[in-house]
Amino acid sequence: SNFEHIDQALKEGAELWYGGQRLQDGPLLNGFFMQPTVLGNVTPALRVAREEVFGPVIAVLAVEDFDEAVAVANGVQAGLSASLVTRDLKKAMLYIERIEAGVVKVNQVSTGLALQAPFGGVKQSSTDSFREQGIEAIEFYSRLKTVYLDYSN
Repeated sequence: SNFEHIDQALKEGAELWYGGQRLQDGPLLNGFFMQPTVLGNVTPALRVAREEVFGPVIAVLAVEDFDEAVAVANGVQAGLSASLVTRDLKKAMLYIERIEAGVVKVNQVSTGLALQAPFGGVKQSSTDSFREQGIEAIEFYSRLKTVYLDYSN
């Protein structure tokens, strides 16, 4: 669970910068709701930095430069989505080329897609051969047939 990821991160040396608590007031009592959570002092060796955590949890890792940032991001077994914030178009294009992720966003949050956009990860986030949504979904559920018809008579 997300709470297990947070607890493990704290045991491994991460700091809780914000959130991390279960929300249980009123209509949230019977659900699995949590505060948005920011973990700091995270290193690439921590489990929370190596595994996908689905939910309002972000791990902040400090890096020295662009190359280290790409290396750290590509150093995990998952590759669902990645995001970069920059004013440098050359760096943005290099990032798009080098990052190992199924969805790449520049100057946007890494979550959320247009429904018509094909979606899927790489590495252990998904299969490299299957994409969801968009034309990929239509092709997945379609059977192609090639027909030659002479209607000149």
